[in-house]
Amino acid sequence: MLSKLTKYLIAIALILATLFFGLVSLIDKEKFIEKINDKIKSDFGKDIKYDHEIDLNFFPFPQIKIKNIQFSDKGLNFNLNVKELNLTSSWRSILTLDPEISNLHLFEPKLNFSSKKIVKTNFILVNNSKDPFSDVKTLSKKFKKVIIENGILIFDQGGLVHELKNLNGSLNIDNYYDLQLTFYYSNIKSNFNSKIFGRFNDGFKYQVDQSFLNKNKVFYNGNINFKDKTSIDGKISSKKLDLDEVFIMLSKLNNLKDSKYLLVNNPKNSKVEAKFDVALEKINLKNKPLELTTFKIFIKDDNLFINDFKSNYLDATFKLESEYNFISKKIKGKLKTEGLVIDESFFQTKSKFKIKKAILTCTMDYRFDNSIKNKSFKNFSINKGSCKSNNVAITGIDVNNILSKVDNINTFQDFFDLFNLKKFGGITQMNTLFFNFKFFKNLLNISNFETRNEVVKIKSFGKYNIISKDLNADNKILLKTKKFPSLPEFSVFLNGNLEDYKVTYDFEKVKAVILKKGIDNLIGKRKKIIINPKSIDKILKENPIKELNTEKLFDLFLD
Repeated sequence: MLSKLTKYLIAIALILATLFFGLVSLIDKEKFIEKINDKIKSDFGKDIKYDHEIDLNFFPFPQIKIKNIQFSDKGLNFNLNVKELNLTSSWRSILTLDPEISNLHLFEPKLNFSSKKIVKTNFILVNNSKDPFSDVKTLSKKFKKVIIENGILIFDQGGLVHELKNLNGSLNIDNYYDLQLTFYYSNIKSNFNSKIFGRFNDGFKYQVDQSFLNKNKVFYNGNINFKDKTSIDGKISSKKLDLDEVFIMLSKLNNLKDSKYLLVNNPKNSKVEAKFDVALEKINLKNKPLELTTFKIFIKDDNLFINDFKSNYLDATFKLESEYNFISKKIKGKLKTEGLVIDESFFQTKSKFKIKKAILTCTMDYRFDNSIKNKSFKNFSINKGSCKSNNVAITGIDVNNILSKVDNINTFQDFFDLFNLKKFGGITQMNTLFFNFKFFKNLLNISNFETRNEVVKIKSFGKYNIISKDLNADNKILLKTKKFPSLPEFSVFLNGNLEDYKVTYDFEKVKAVILKKGIDNLIGKRKKIIINPKSIDKILKENPIKELNTEKLFDLFLD
């Protein structure tokens, strides 16, 4: 048997249910729907269309269902289509026939937005001179919760269409704002999972996860404040990132270069100030990793700064400071590399004269003009640059072997063999290397190039066009041996295309000194002078007797 208390409770429940159903039966649905239609017309005007067969349900709570909504605003250049809209109302508004909406649930909304007016004013969200978030605050007074399910946002900017698909989210509004949003950004092939929460007076916190096609992820988190000025700070991190995908993403967004974009038109400070600490554990670049990349991003007024950039790539460390101006669209900065290894594969040439290996420390001041429409190396310049190394190996010549031959000339044939280019080869180890360089309009200028060891010094200058691959270089080489401590320098000239350039030599001064001392030694030792008869015959055939000179005689033995 039921207790008296249970019986009383059941009785009360039955009474309340009876009263509830009685009240529901008294509600004039048609009248309430008419009031809803009037409210929609007053709030949105004549440009809104929808199915007028509006459903009104009371269980488990009052809900209004509207289908096939079409709304457009020619002034703001957008149109909205919603397959179904569910509105949650209150019992008080139902009973008083005064529609009040607490929750909105949009099924398959599709928003098409044109940027014609926005581009001119340079604002992404709002353009309000009094309160940049008045629209959001007004919305919060009308609704407590907004839900979006399977939506699409299409943003047309000058013919370039941005598309956000699979848009799902919820916005809870009750003094404390809590926004959760997920979507797929088709243009950059990335999924986003985001959350923003907080109060206008206290600021907001945000968390964003970005996933690329290959499952690489970037994480963003930080704070947004609107008190004295609009400011954003936070951290950006990733364990693994493919830089090729990032470049593709940036190229897809390259329409953004033509305008300055602001989040809001804040009267206290119309520009957004932002600070980010970035930490990327591993970045793949052409299947080669950049590791432990860290830097800071700072945006203020019309400038974006990258500070304290540091990254490790192929045993080298890169350090960078950079600044970008949104108005001039120009970049300037400083780059320093430490431990950069240069080997034979770097030069992409068939010539035997190469740097076999060098470990460089380089610095440069660079510029990039992003305002020029046709992007090329002409946009990029290096005003000042220098490199140095204490570990250099050069292929194509063995200086120690040549010096040994110089000190051991016993016959004229030894002298001729010394300058035989066909016998050049080997590797020379140098102690130091230093050079300055500039780059402007596709042309690389090398100056003050100097490399040396105990017995040889090479000084060079030259030019190289990275487009035509034309090379022009003048190298002055100074040798020092035991027998010849003060030999004059000789020249080596490099001219032509990098793939197949010509190498010419000027040995005249050094040949004369070596030959003079060599003849003195040979005569002093009473050595015989032996000359190949075939070479003499060649001289006589190619040169008339009256034009014959000794220099041509010697030169014939060099090849």
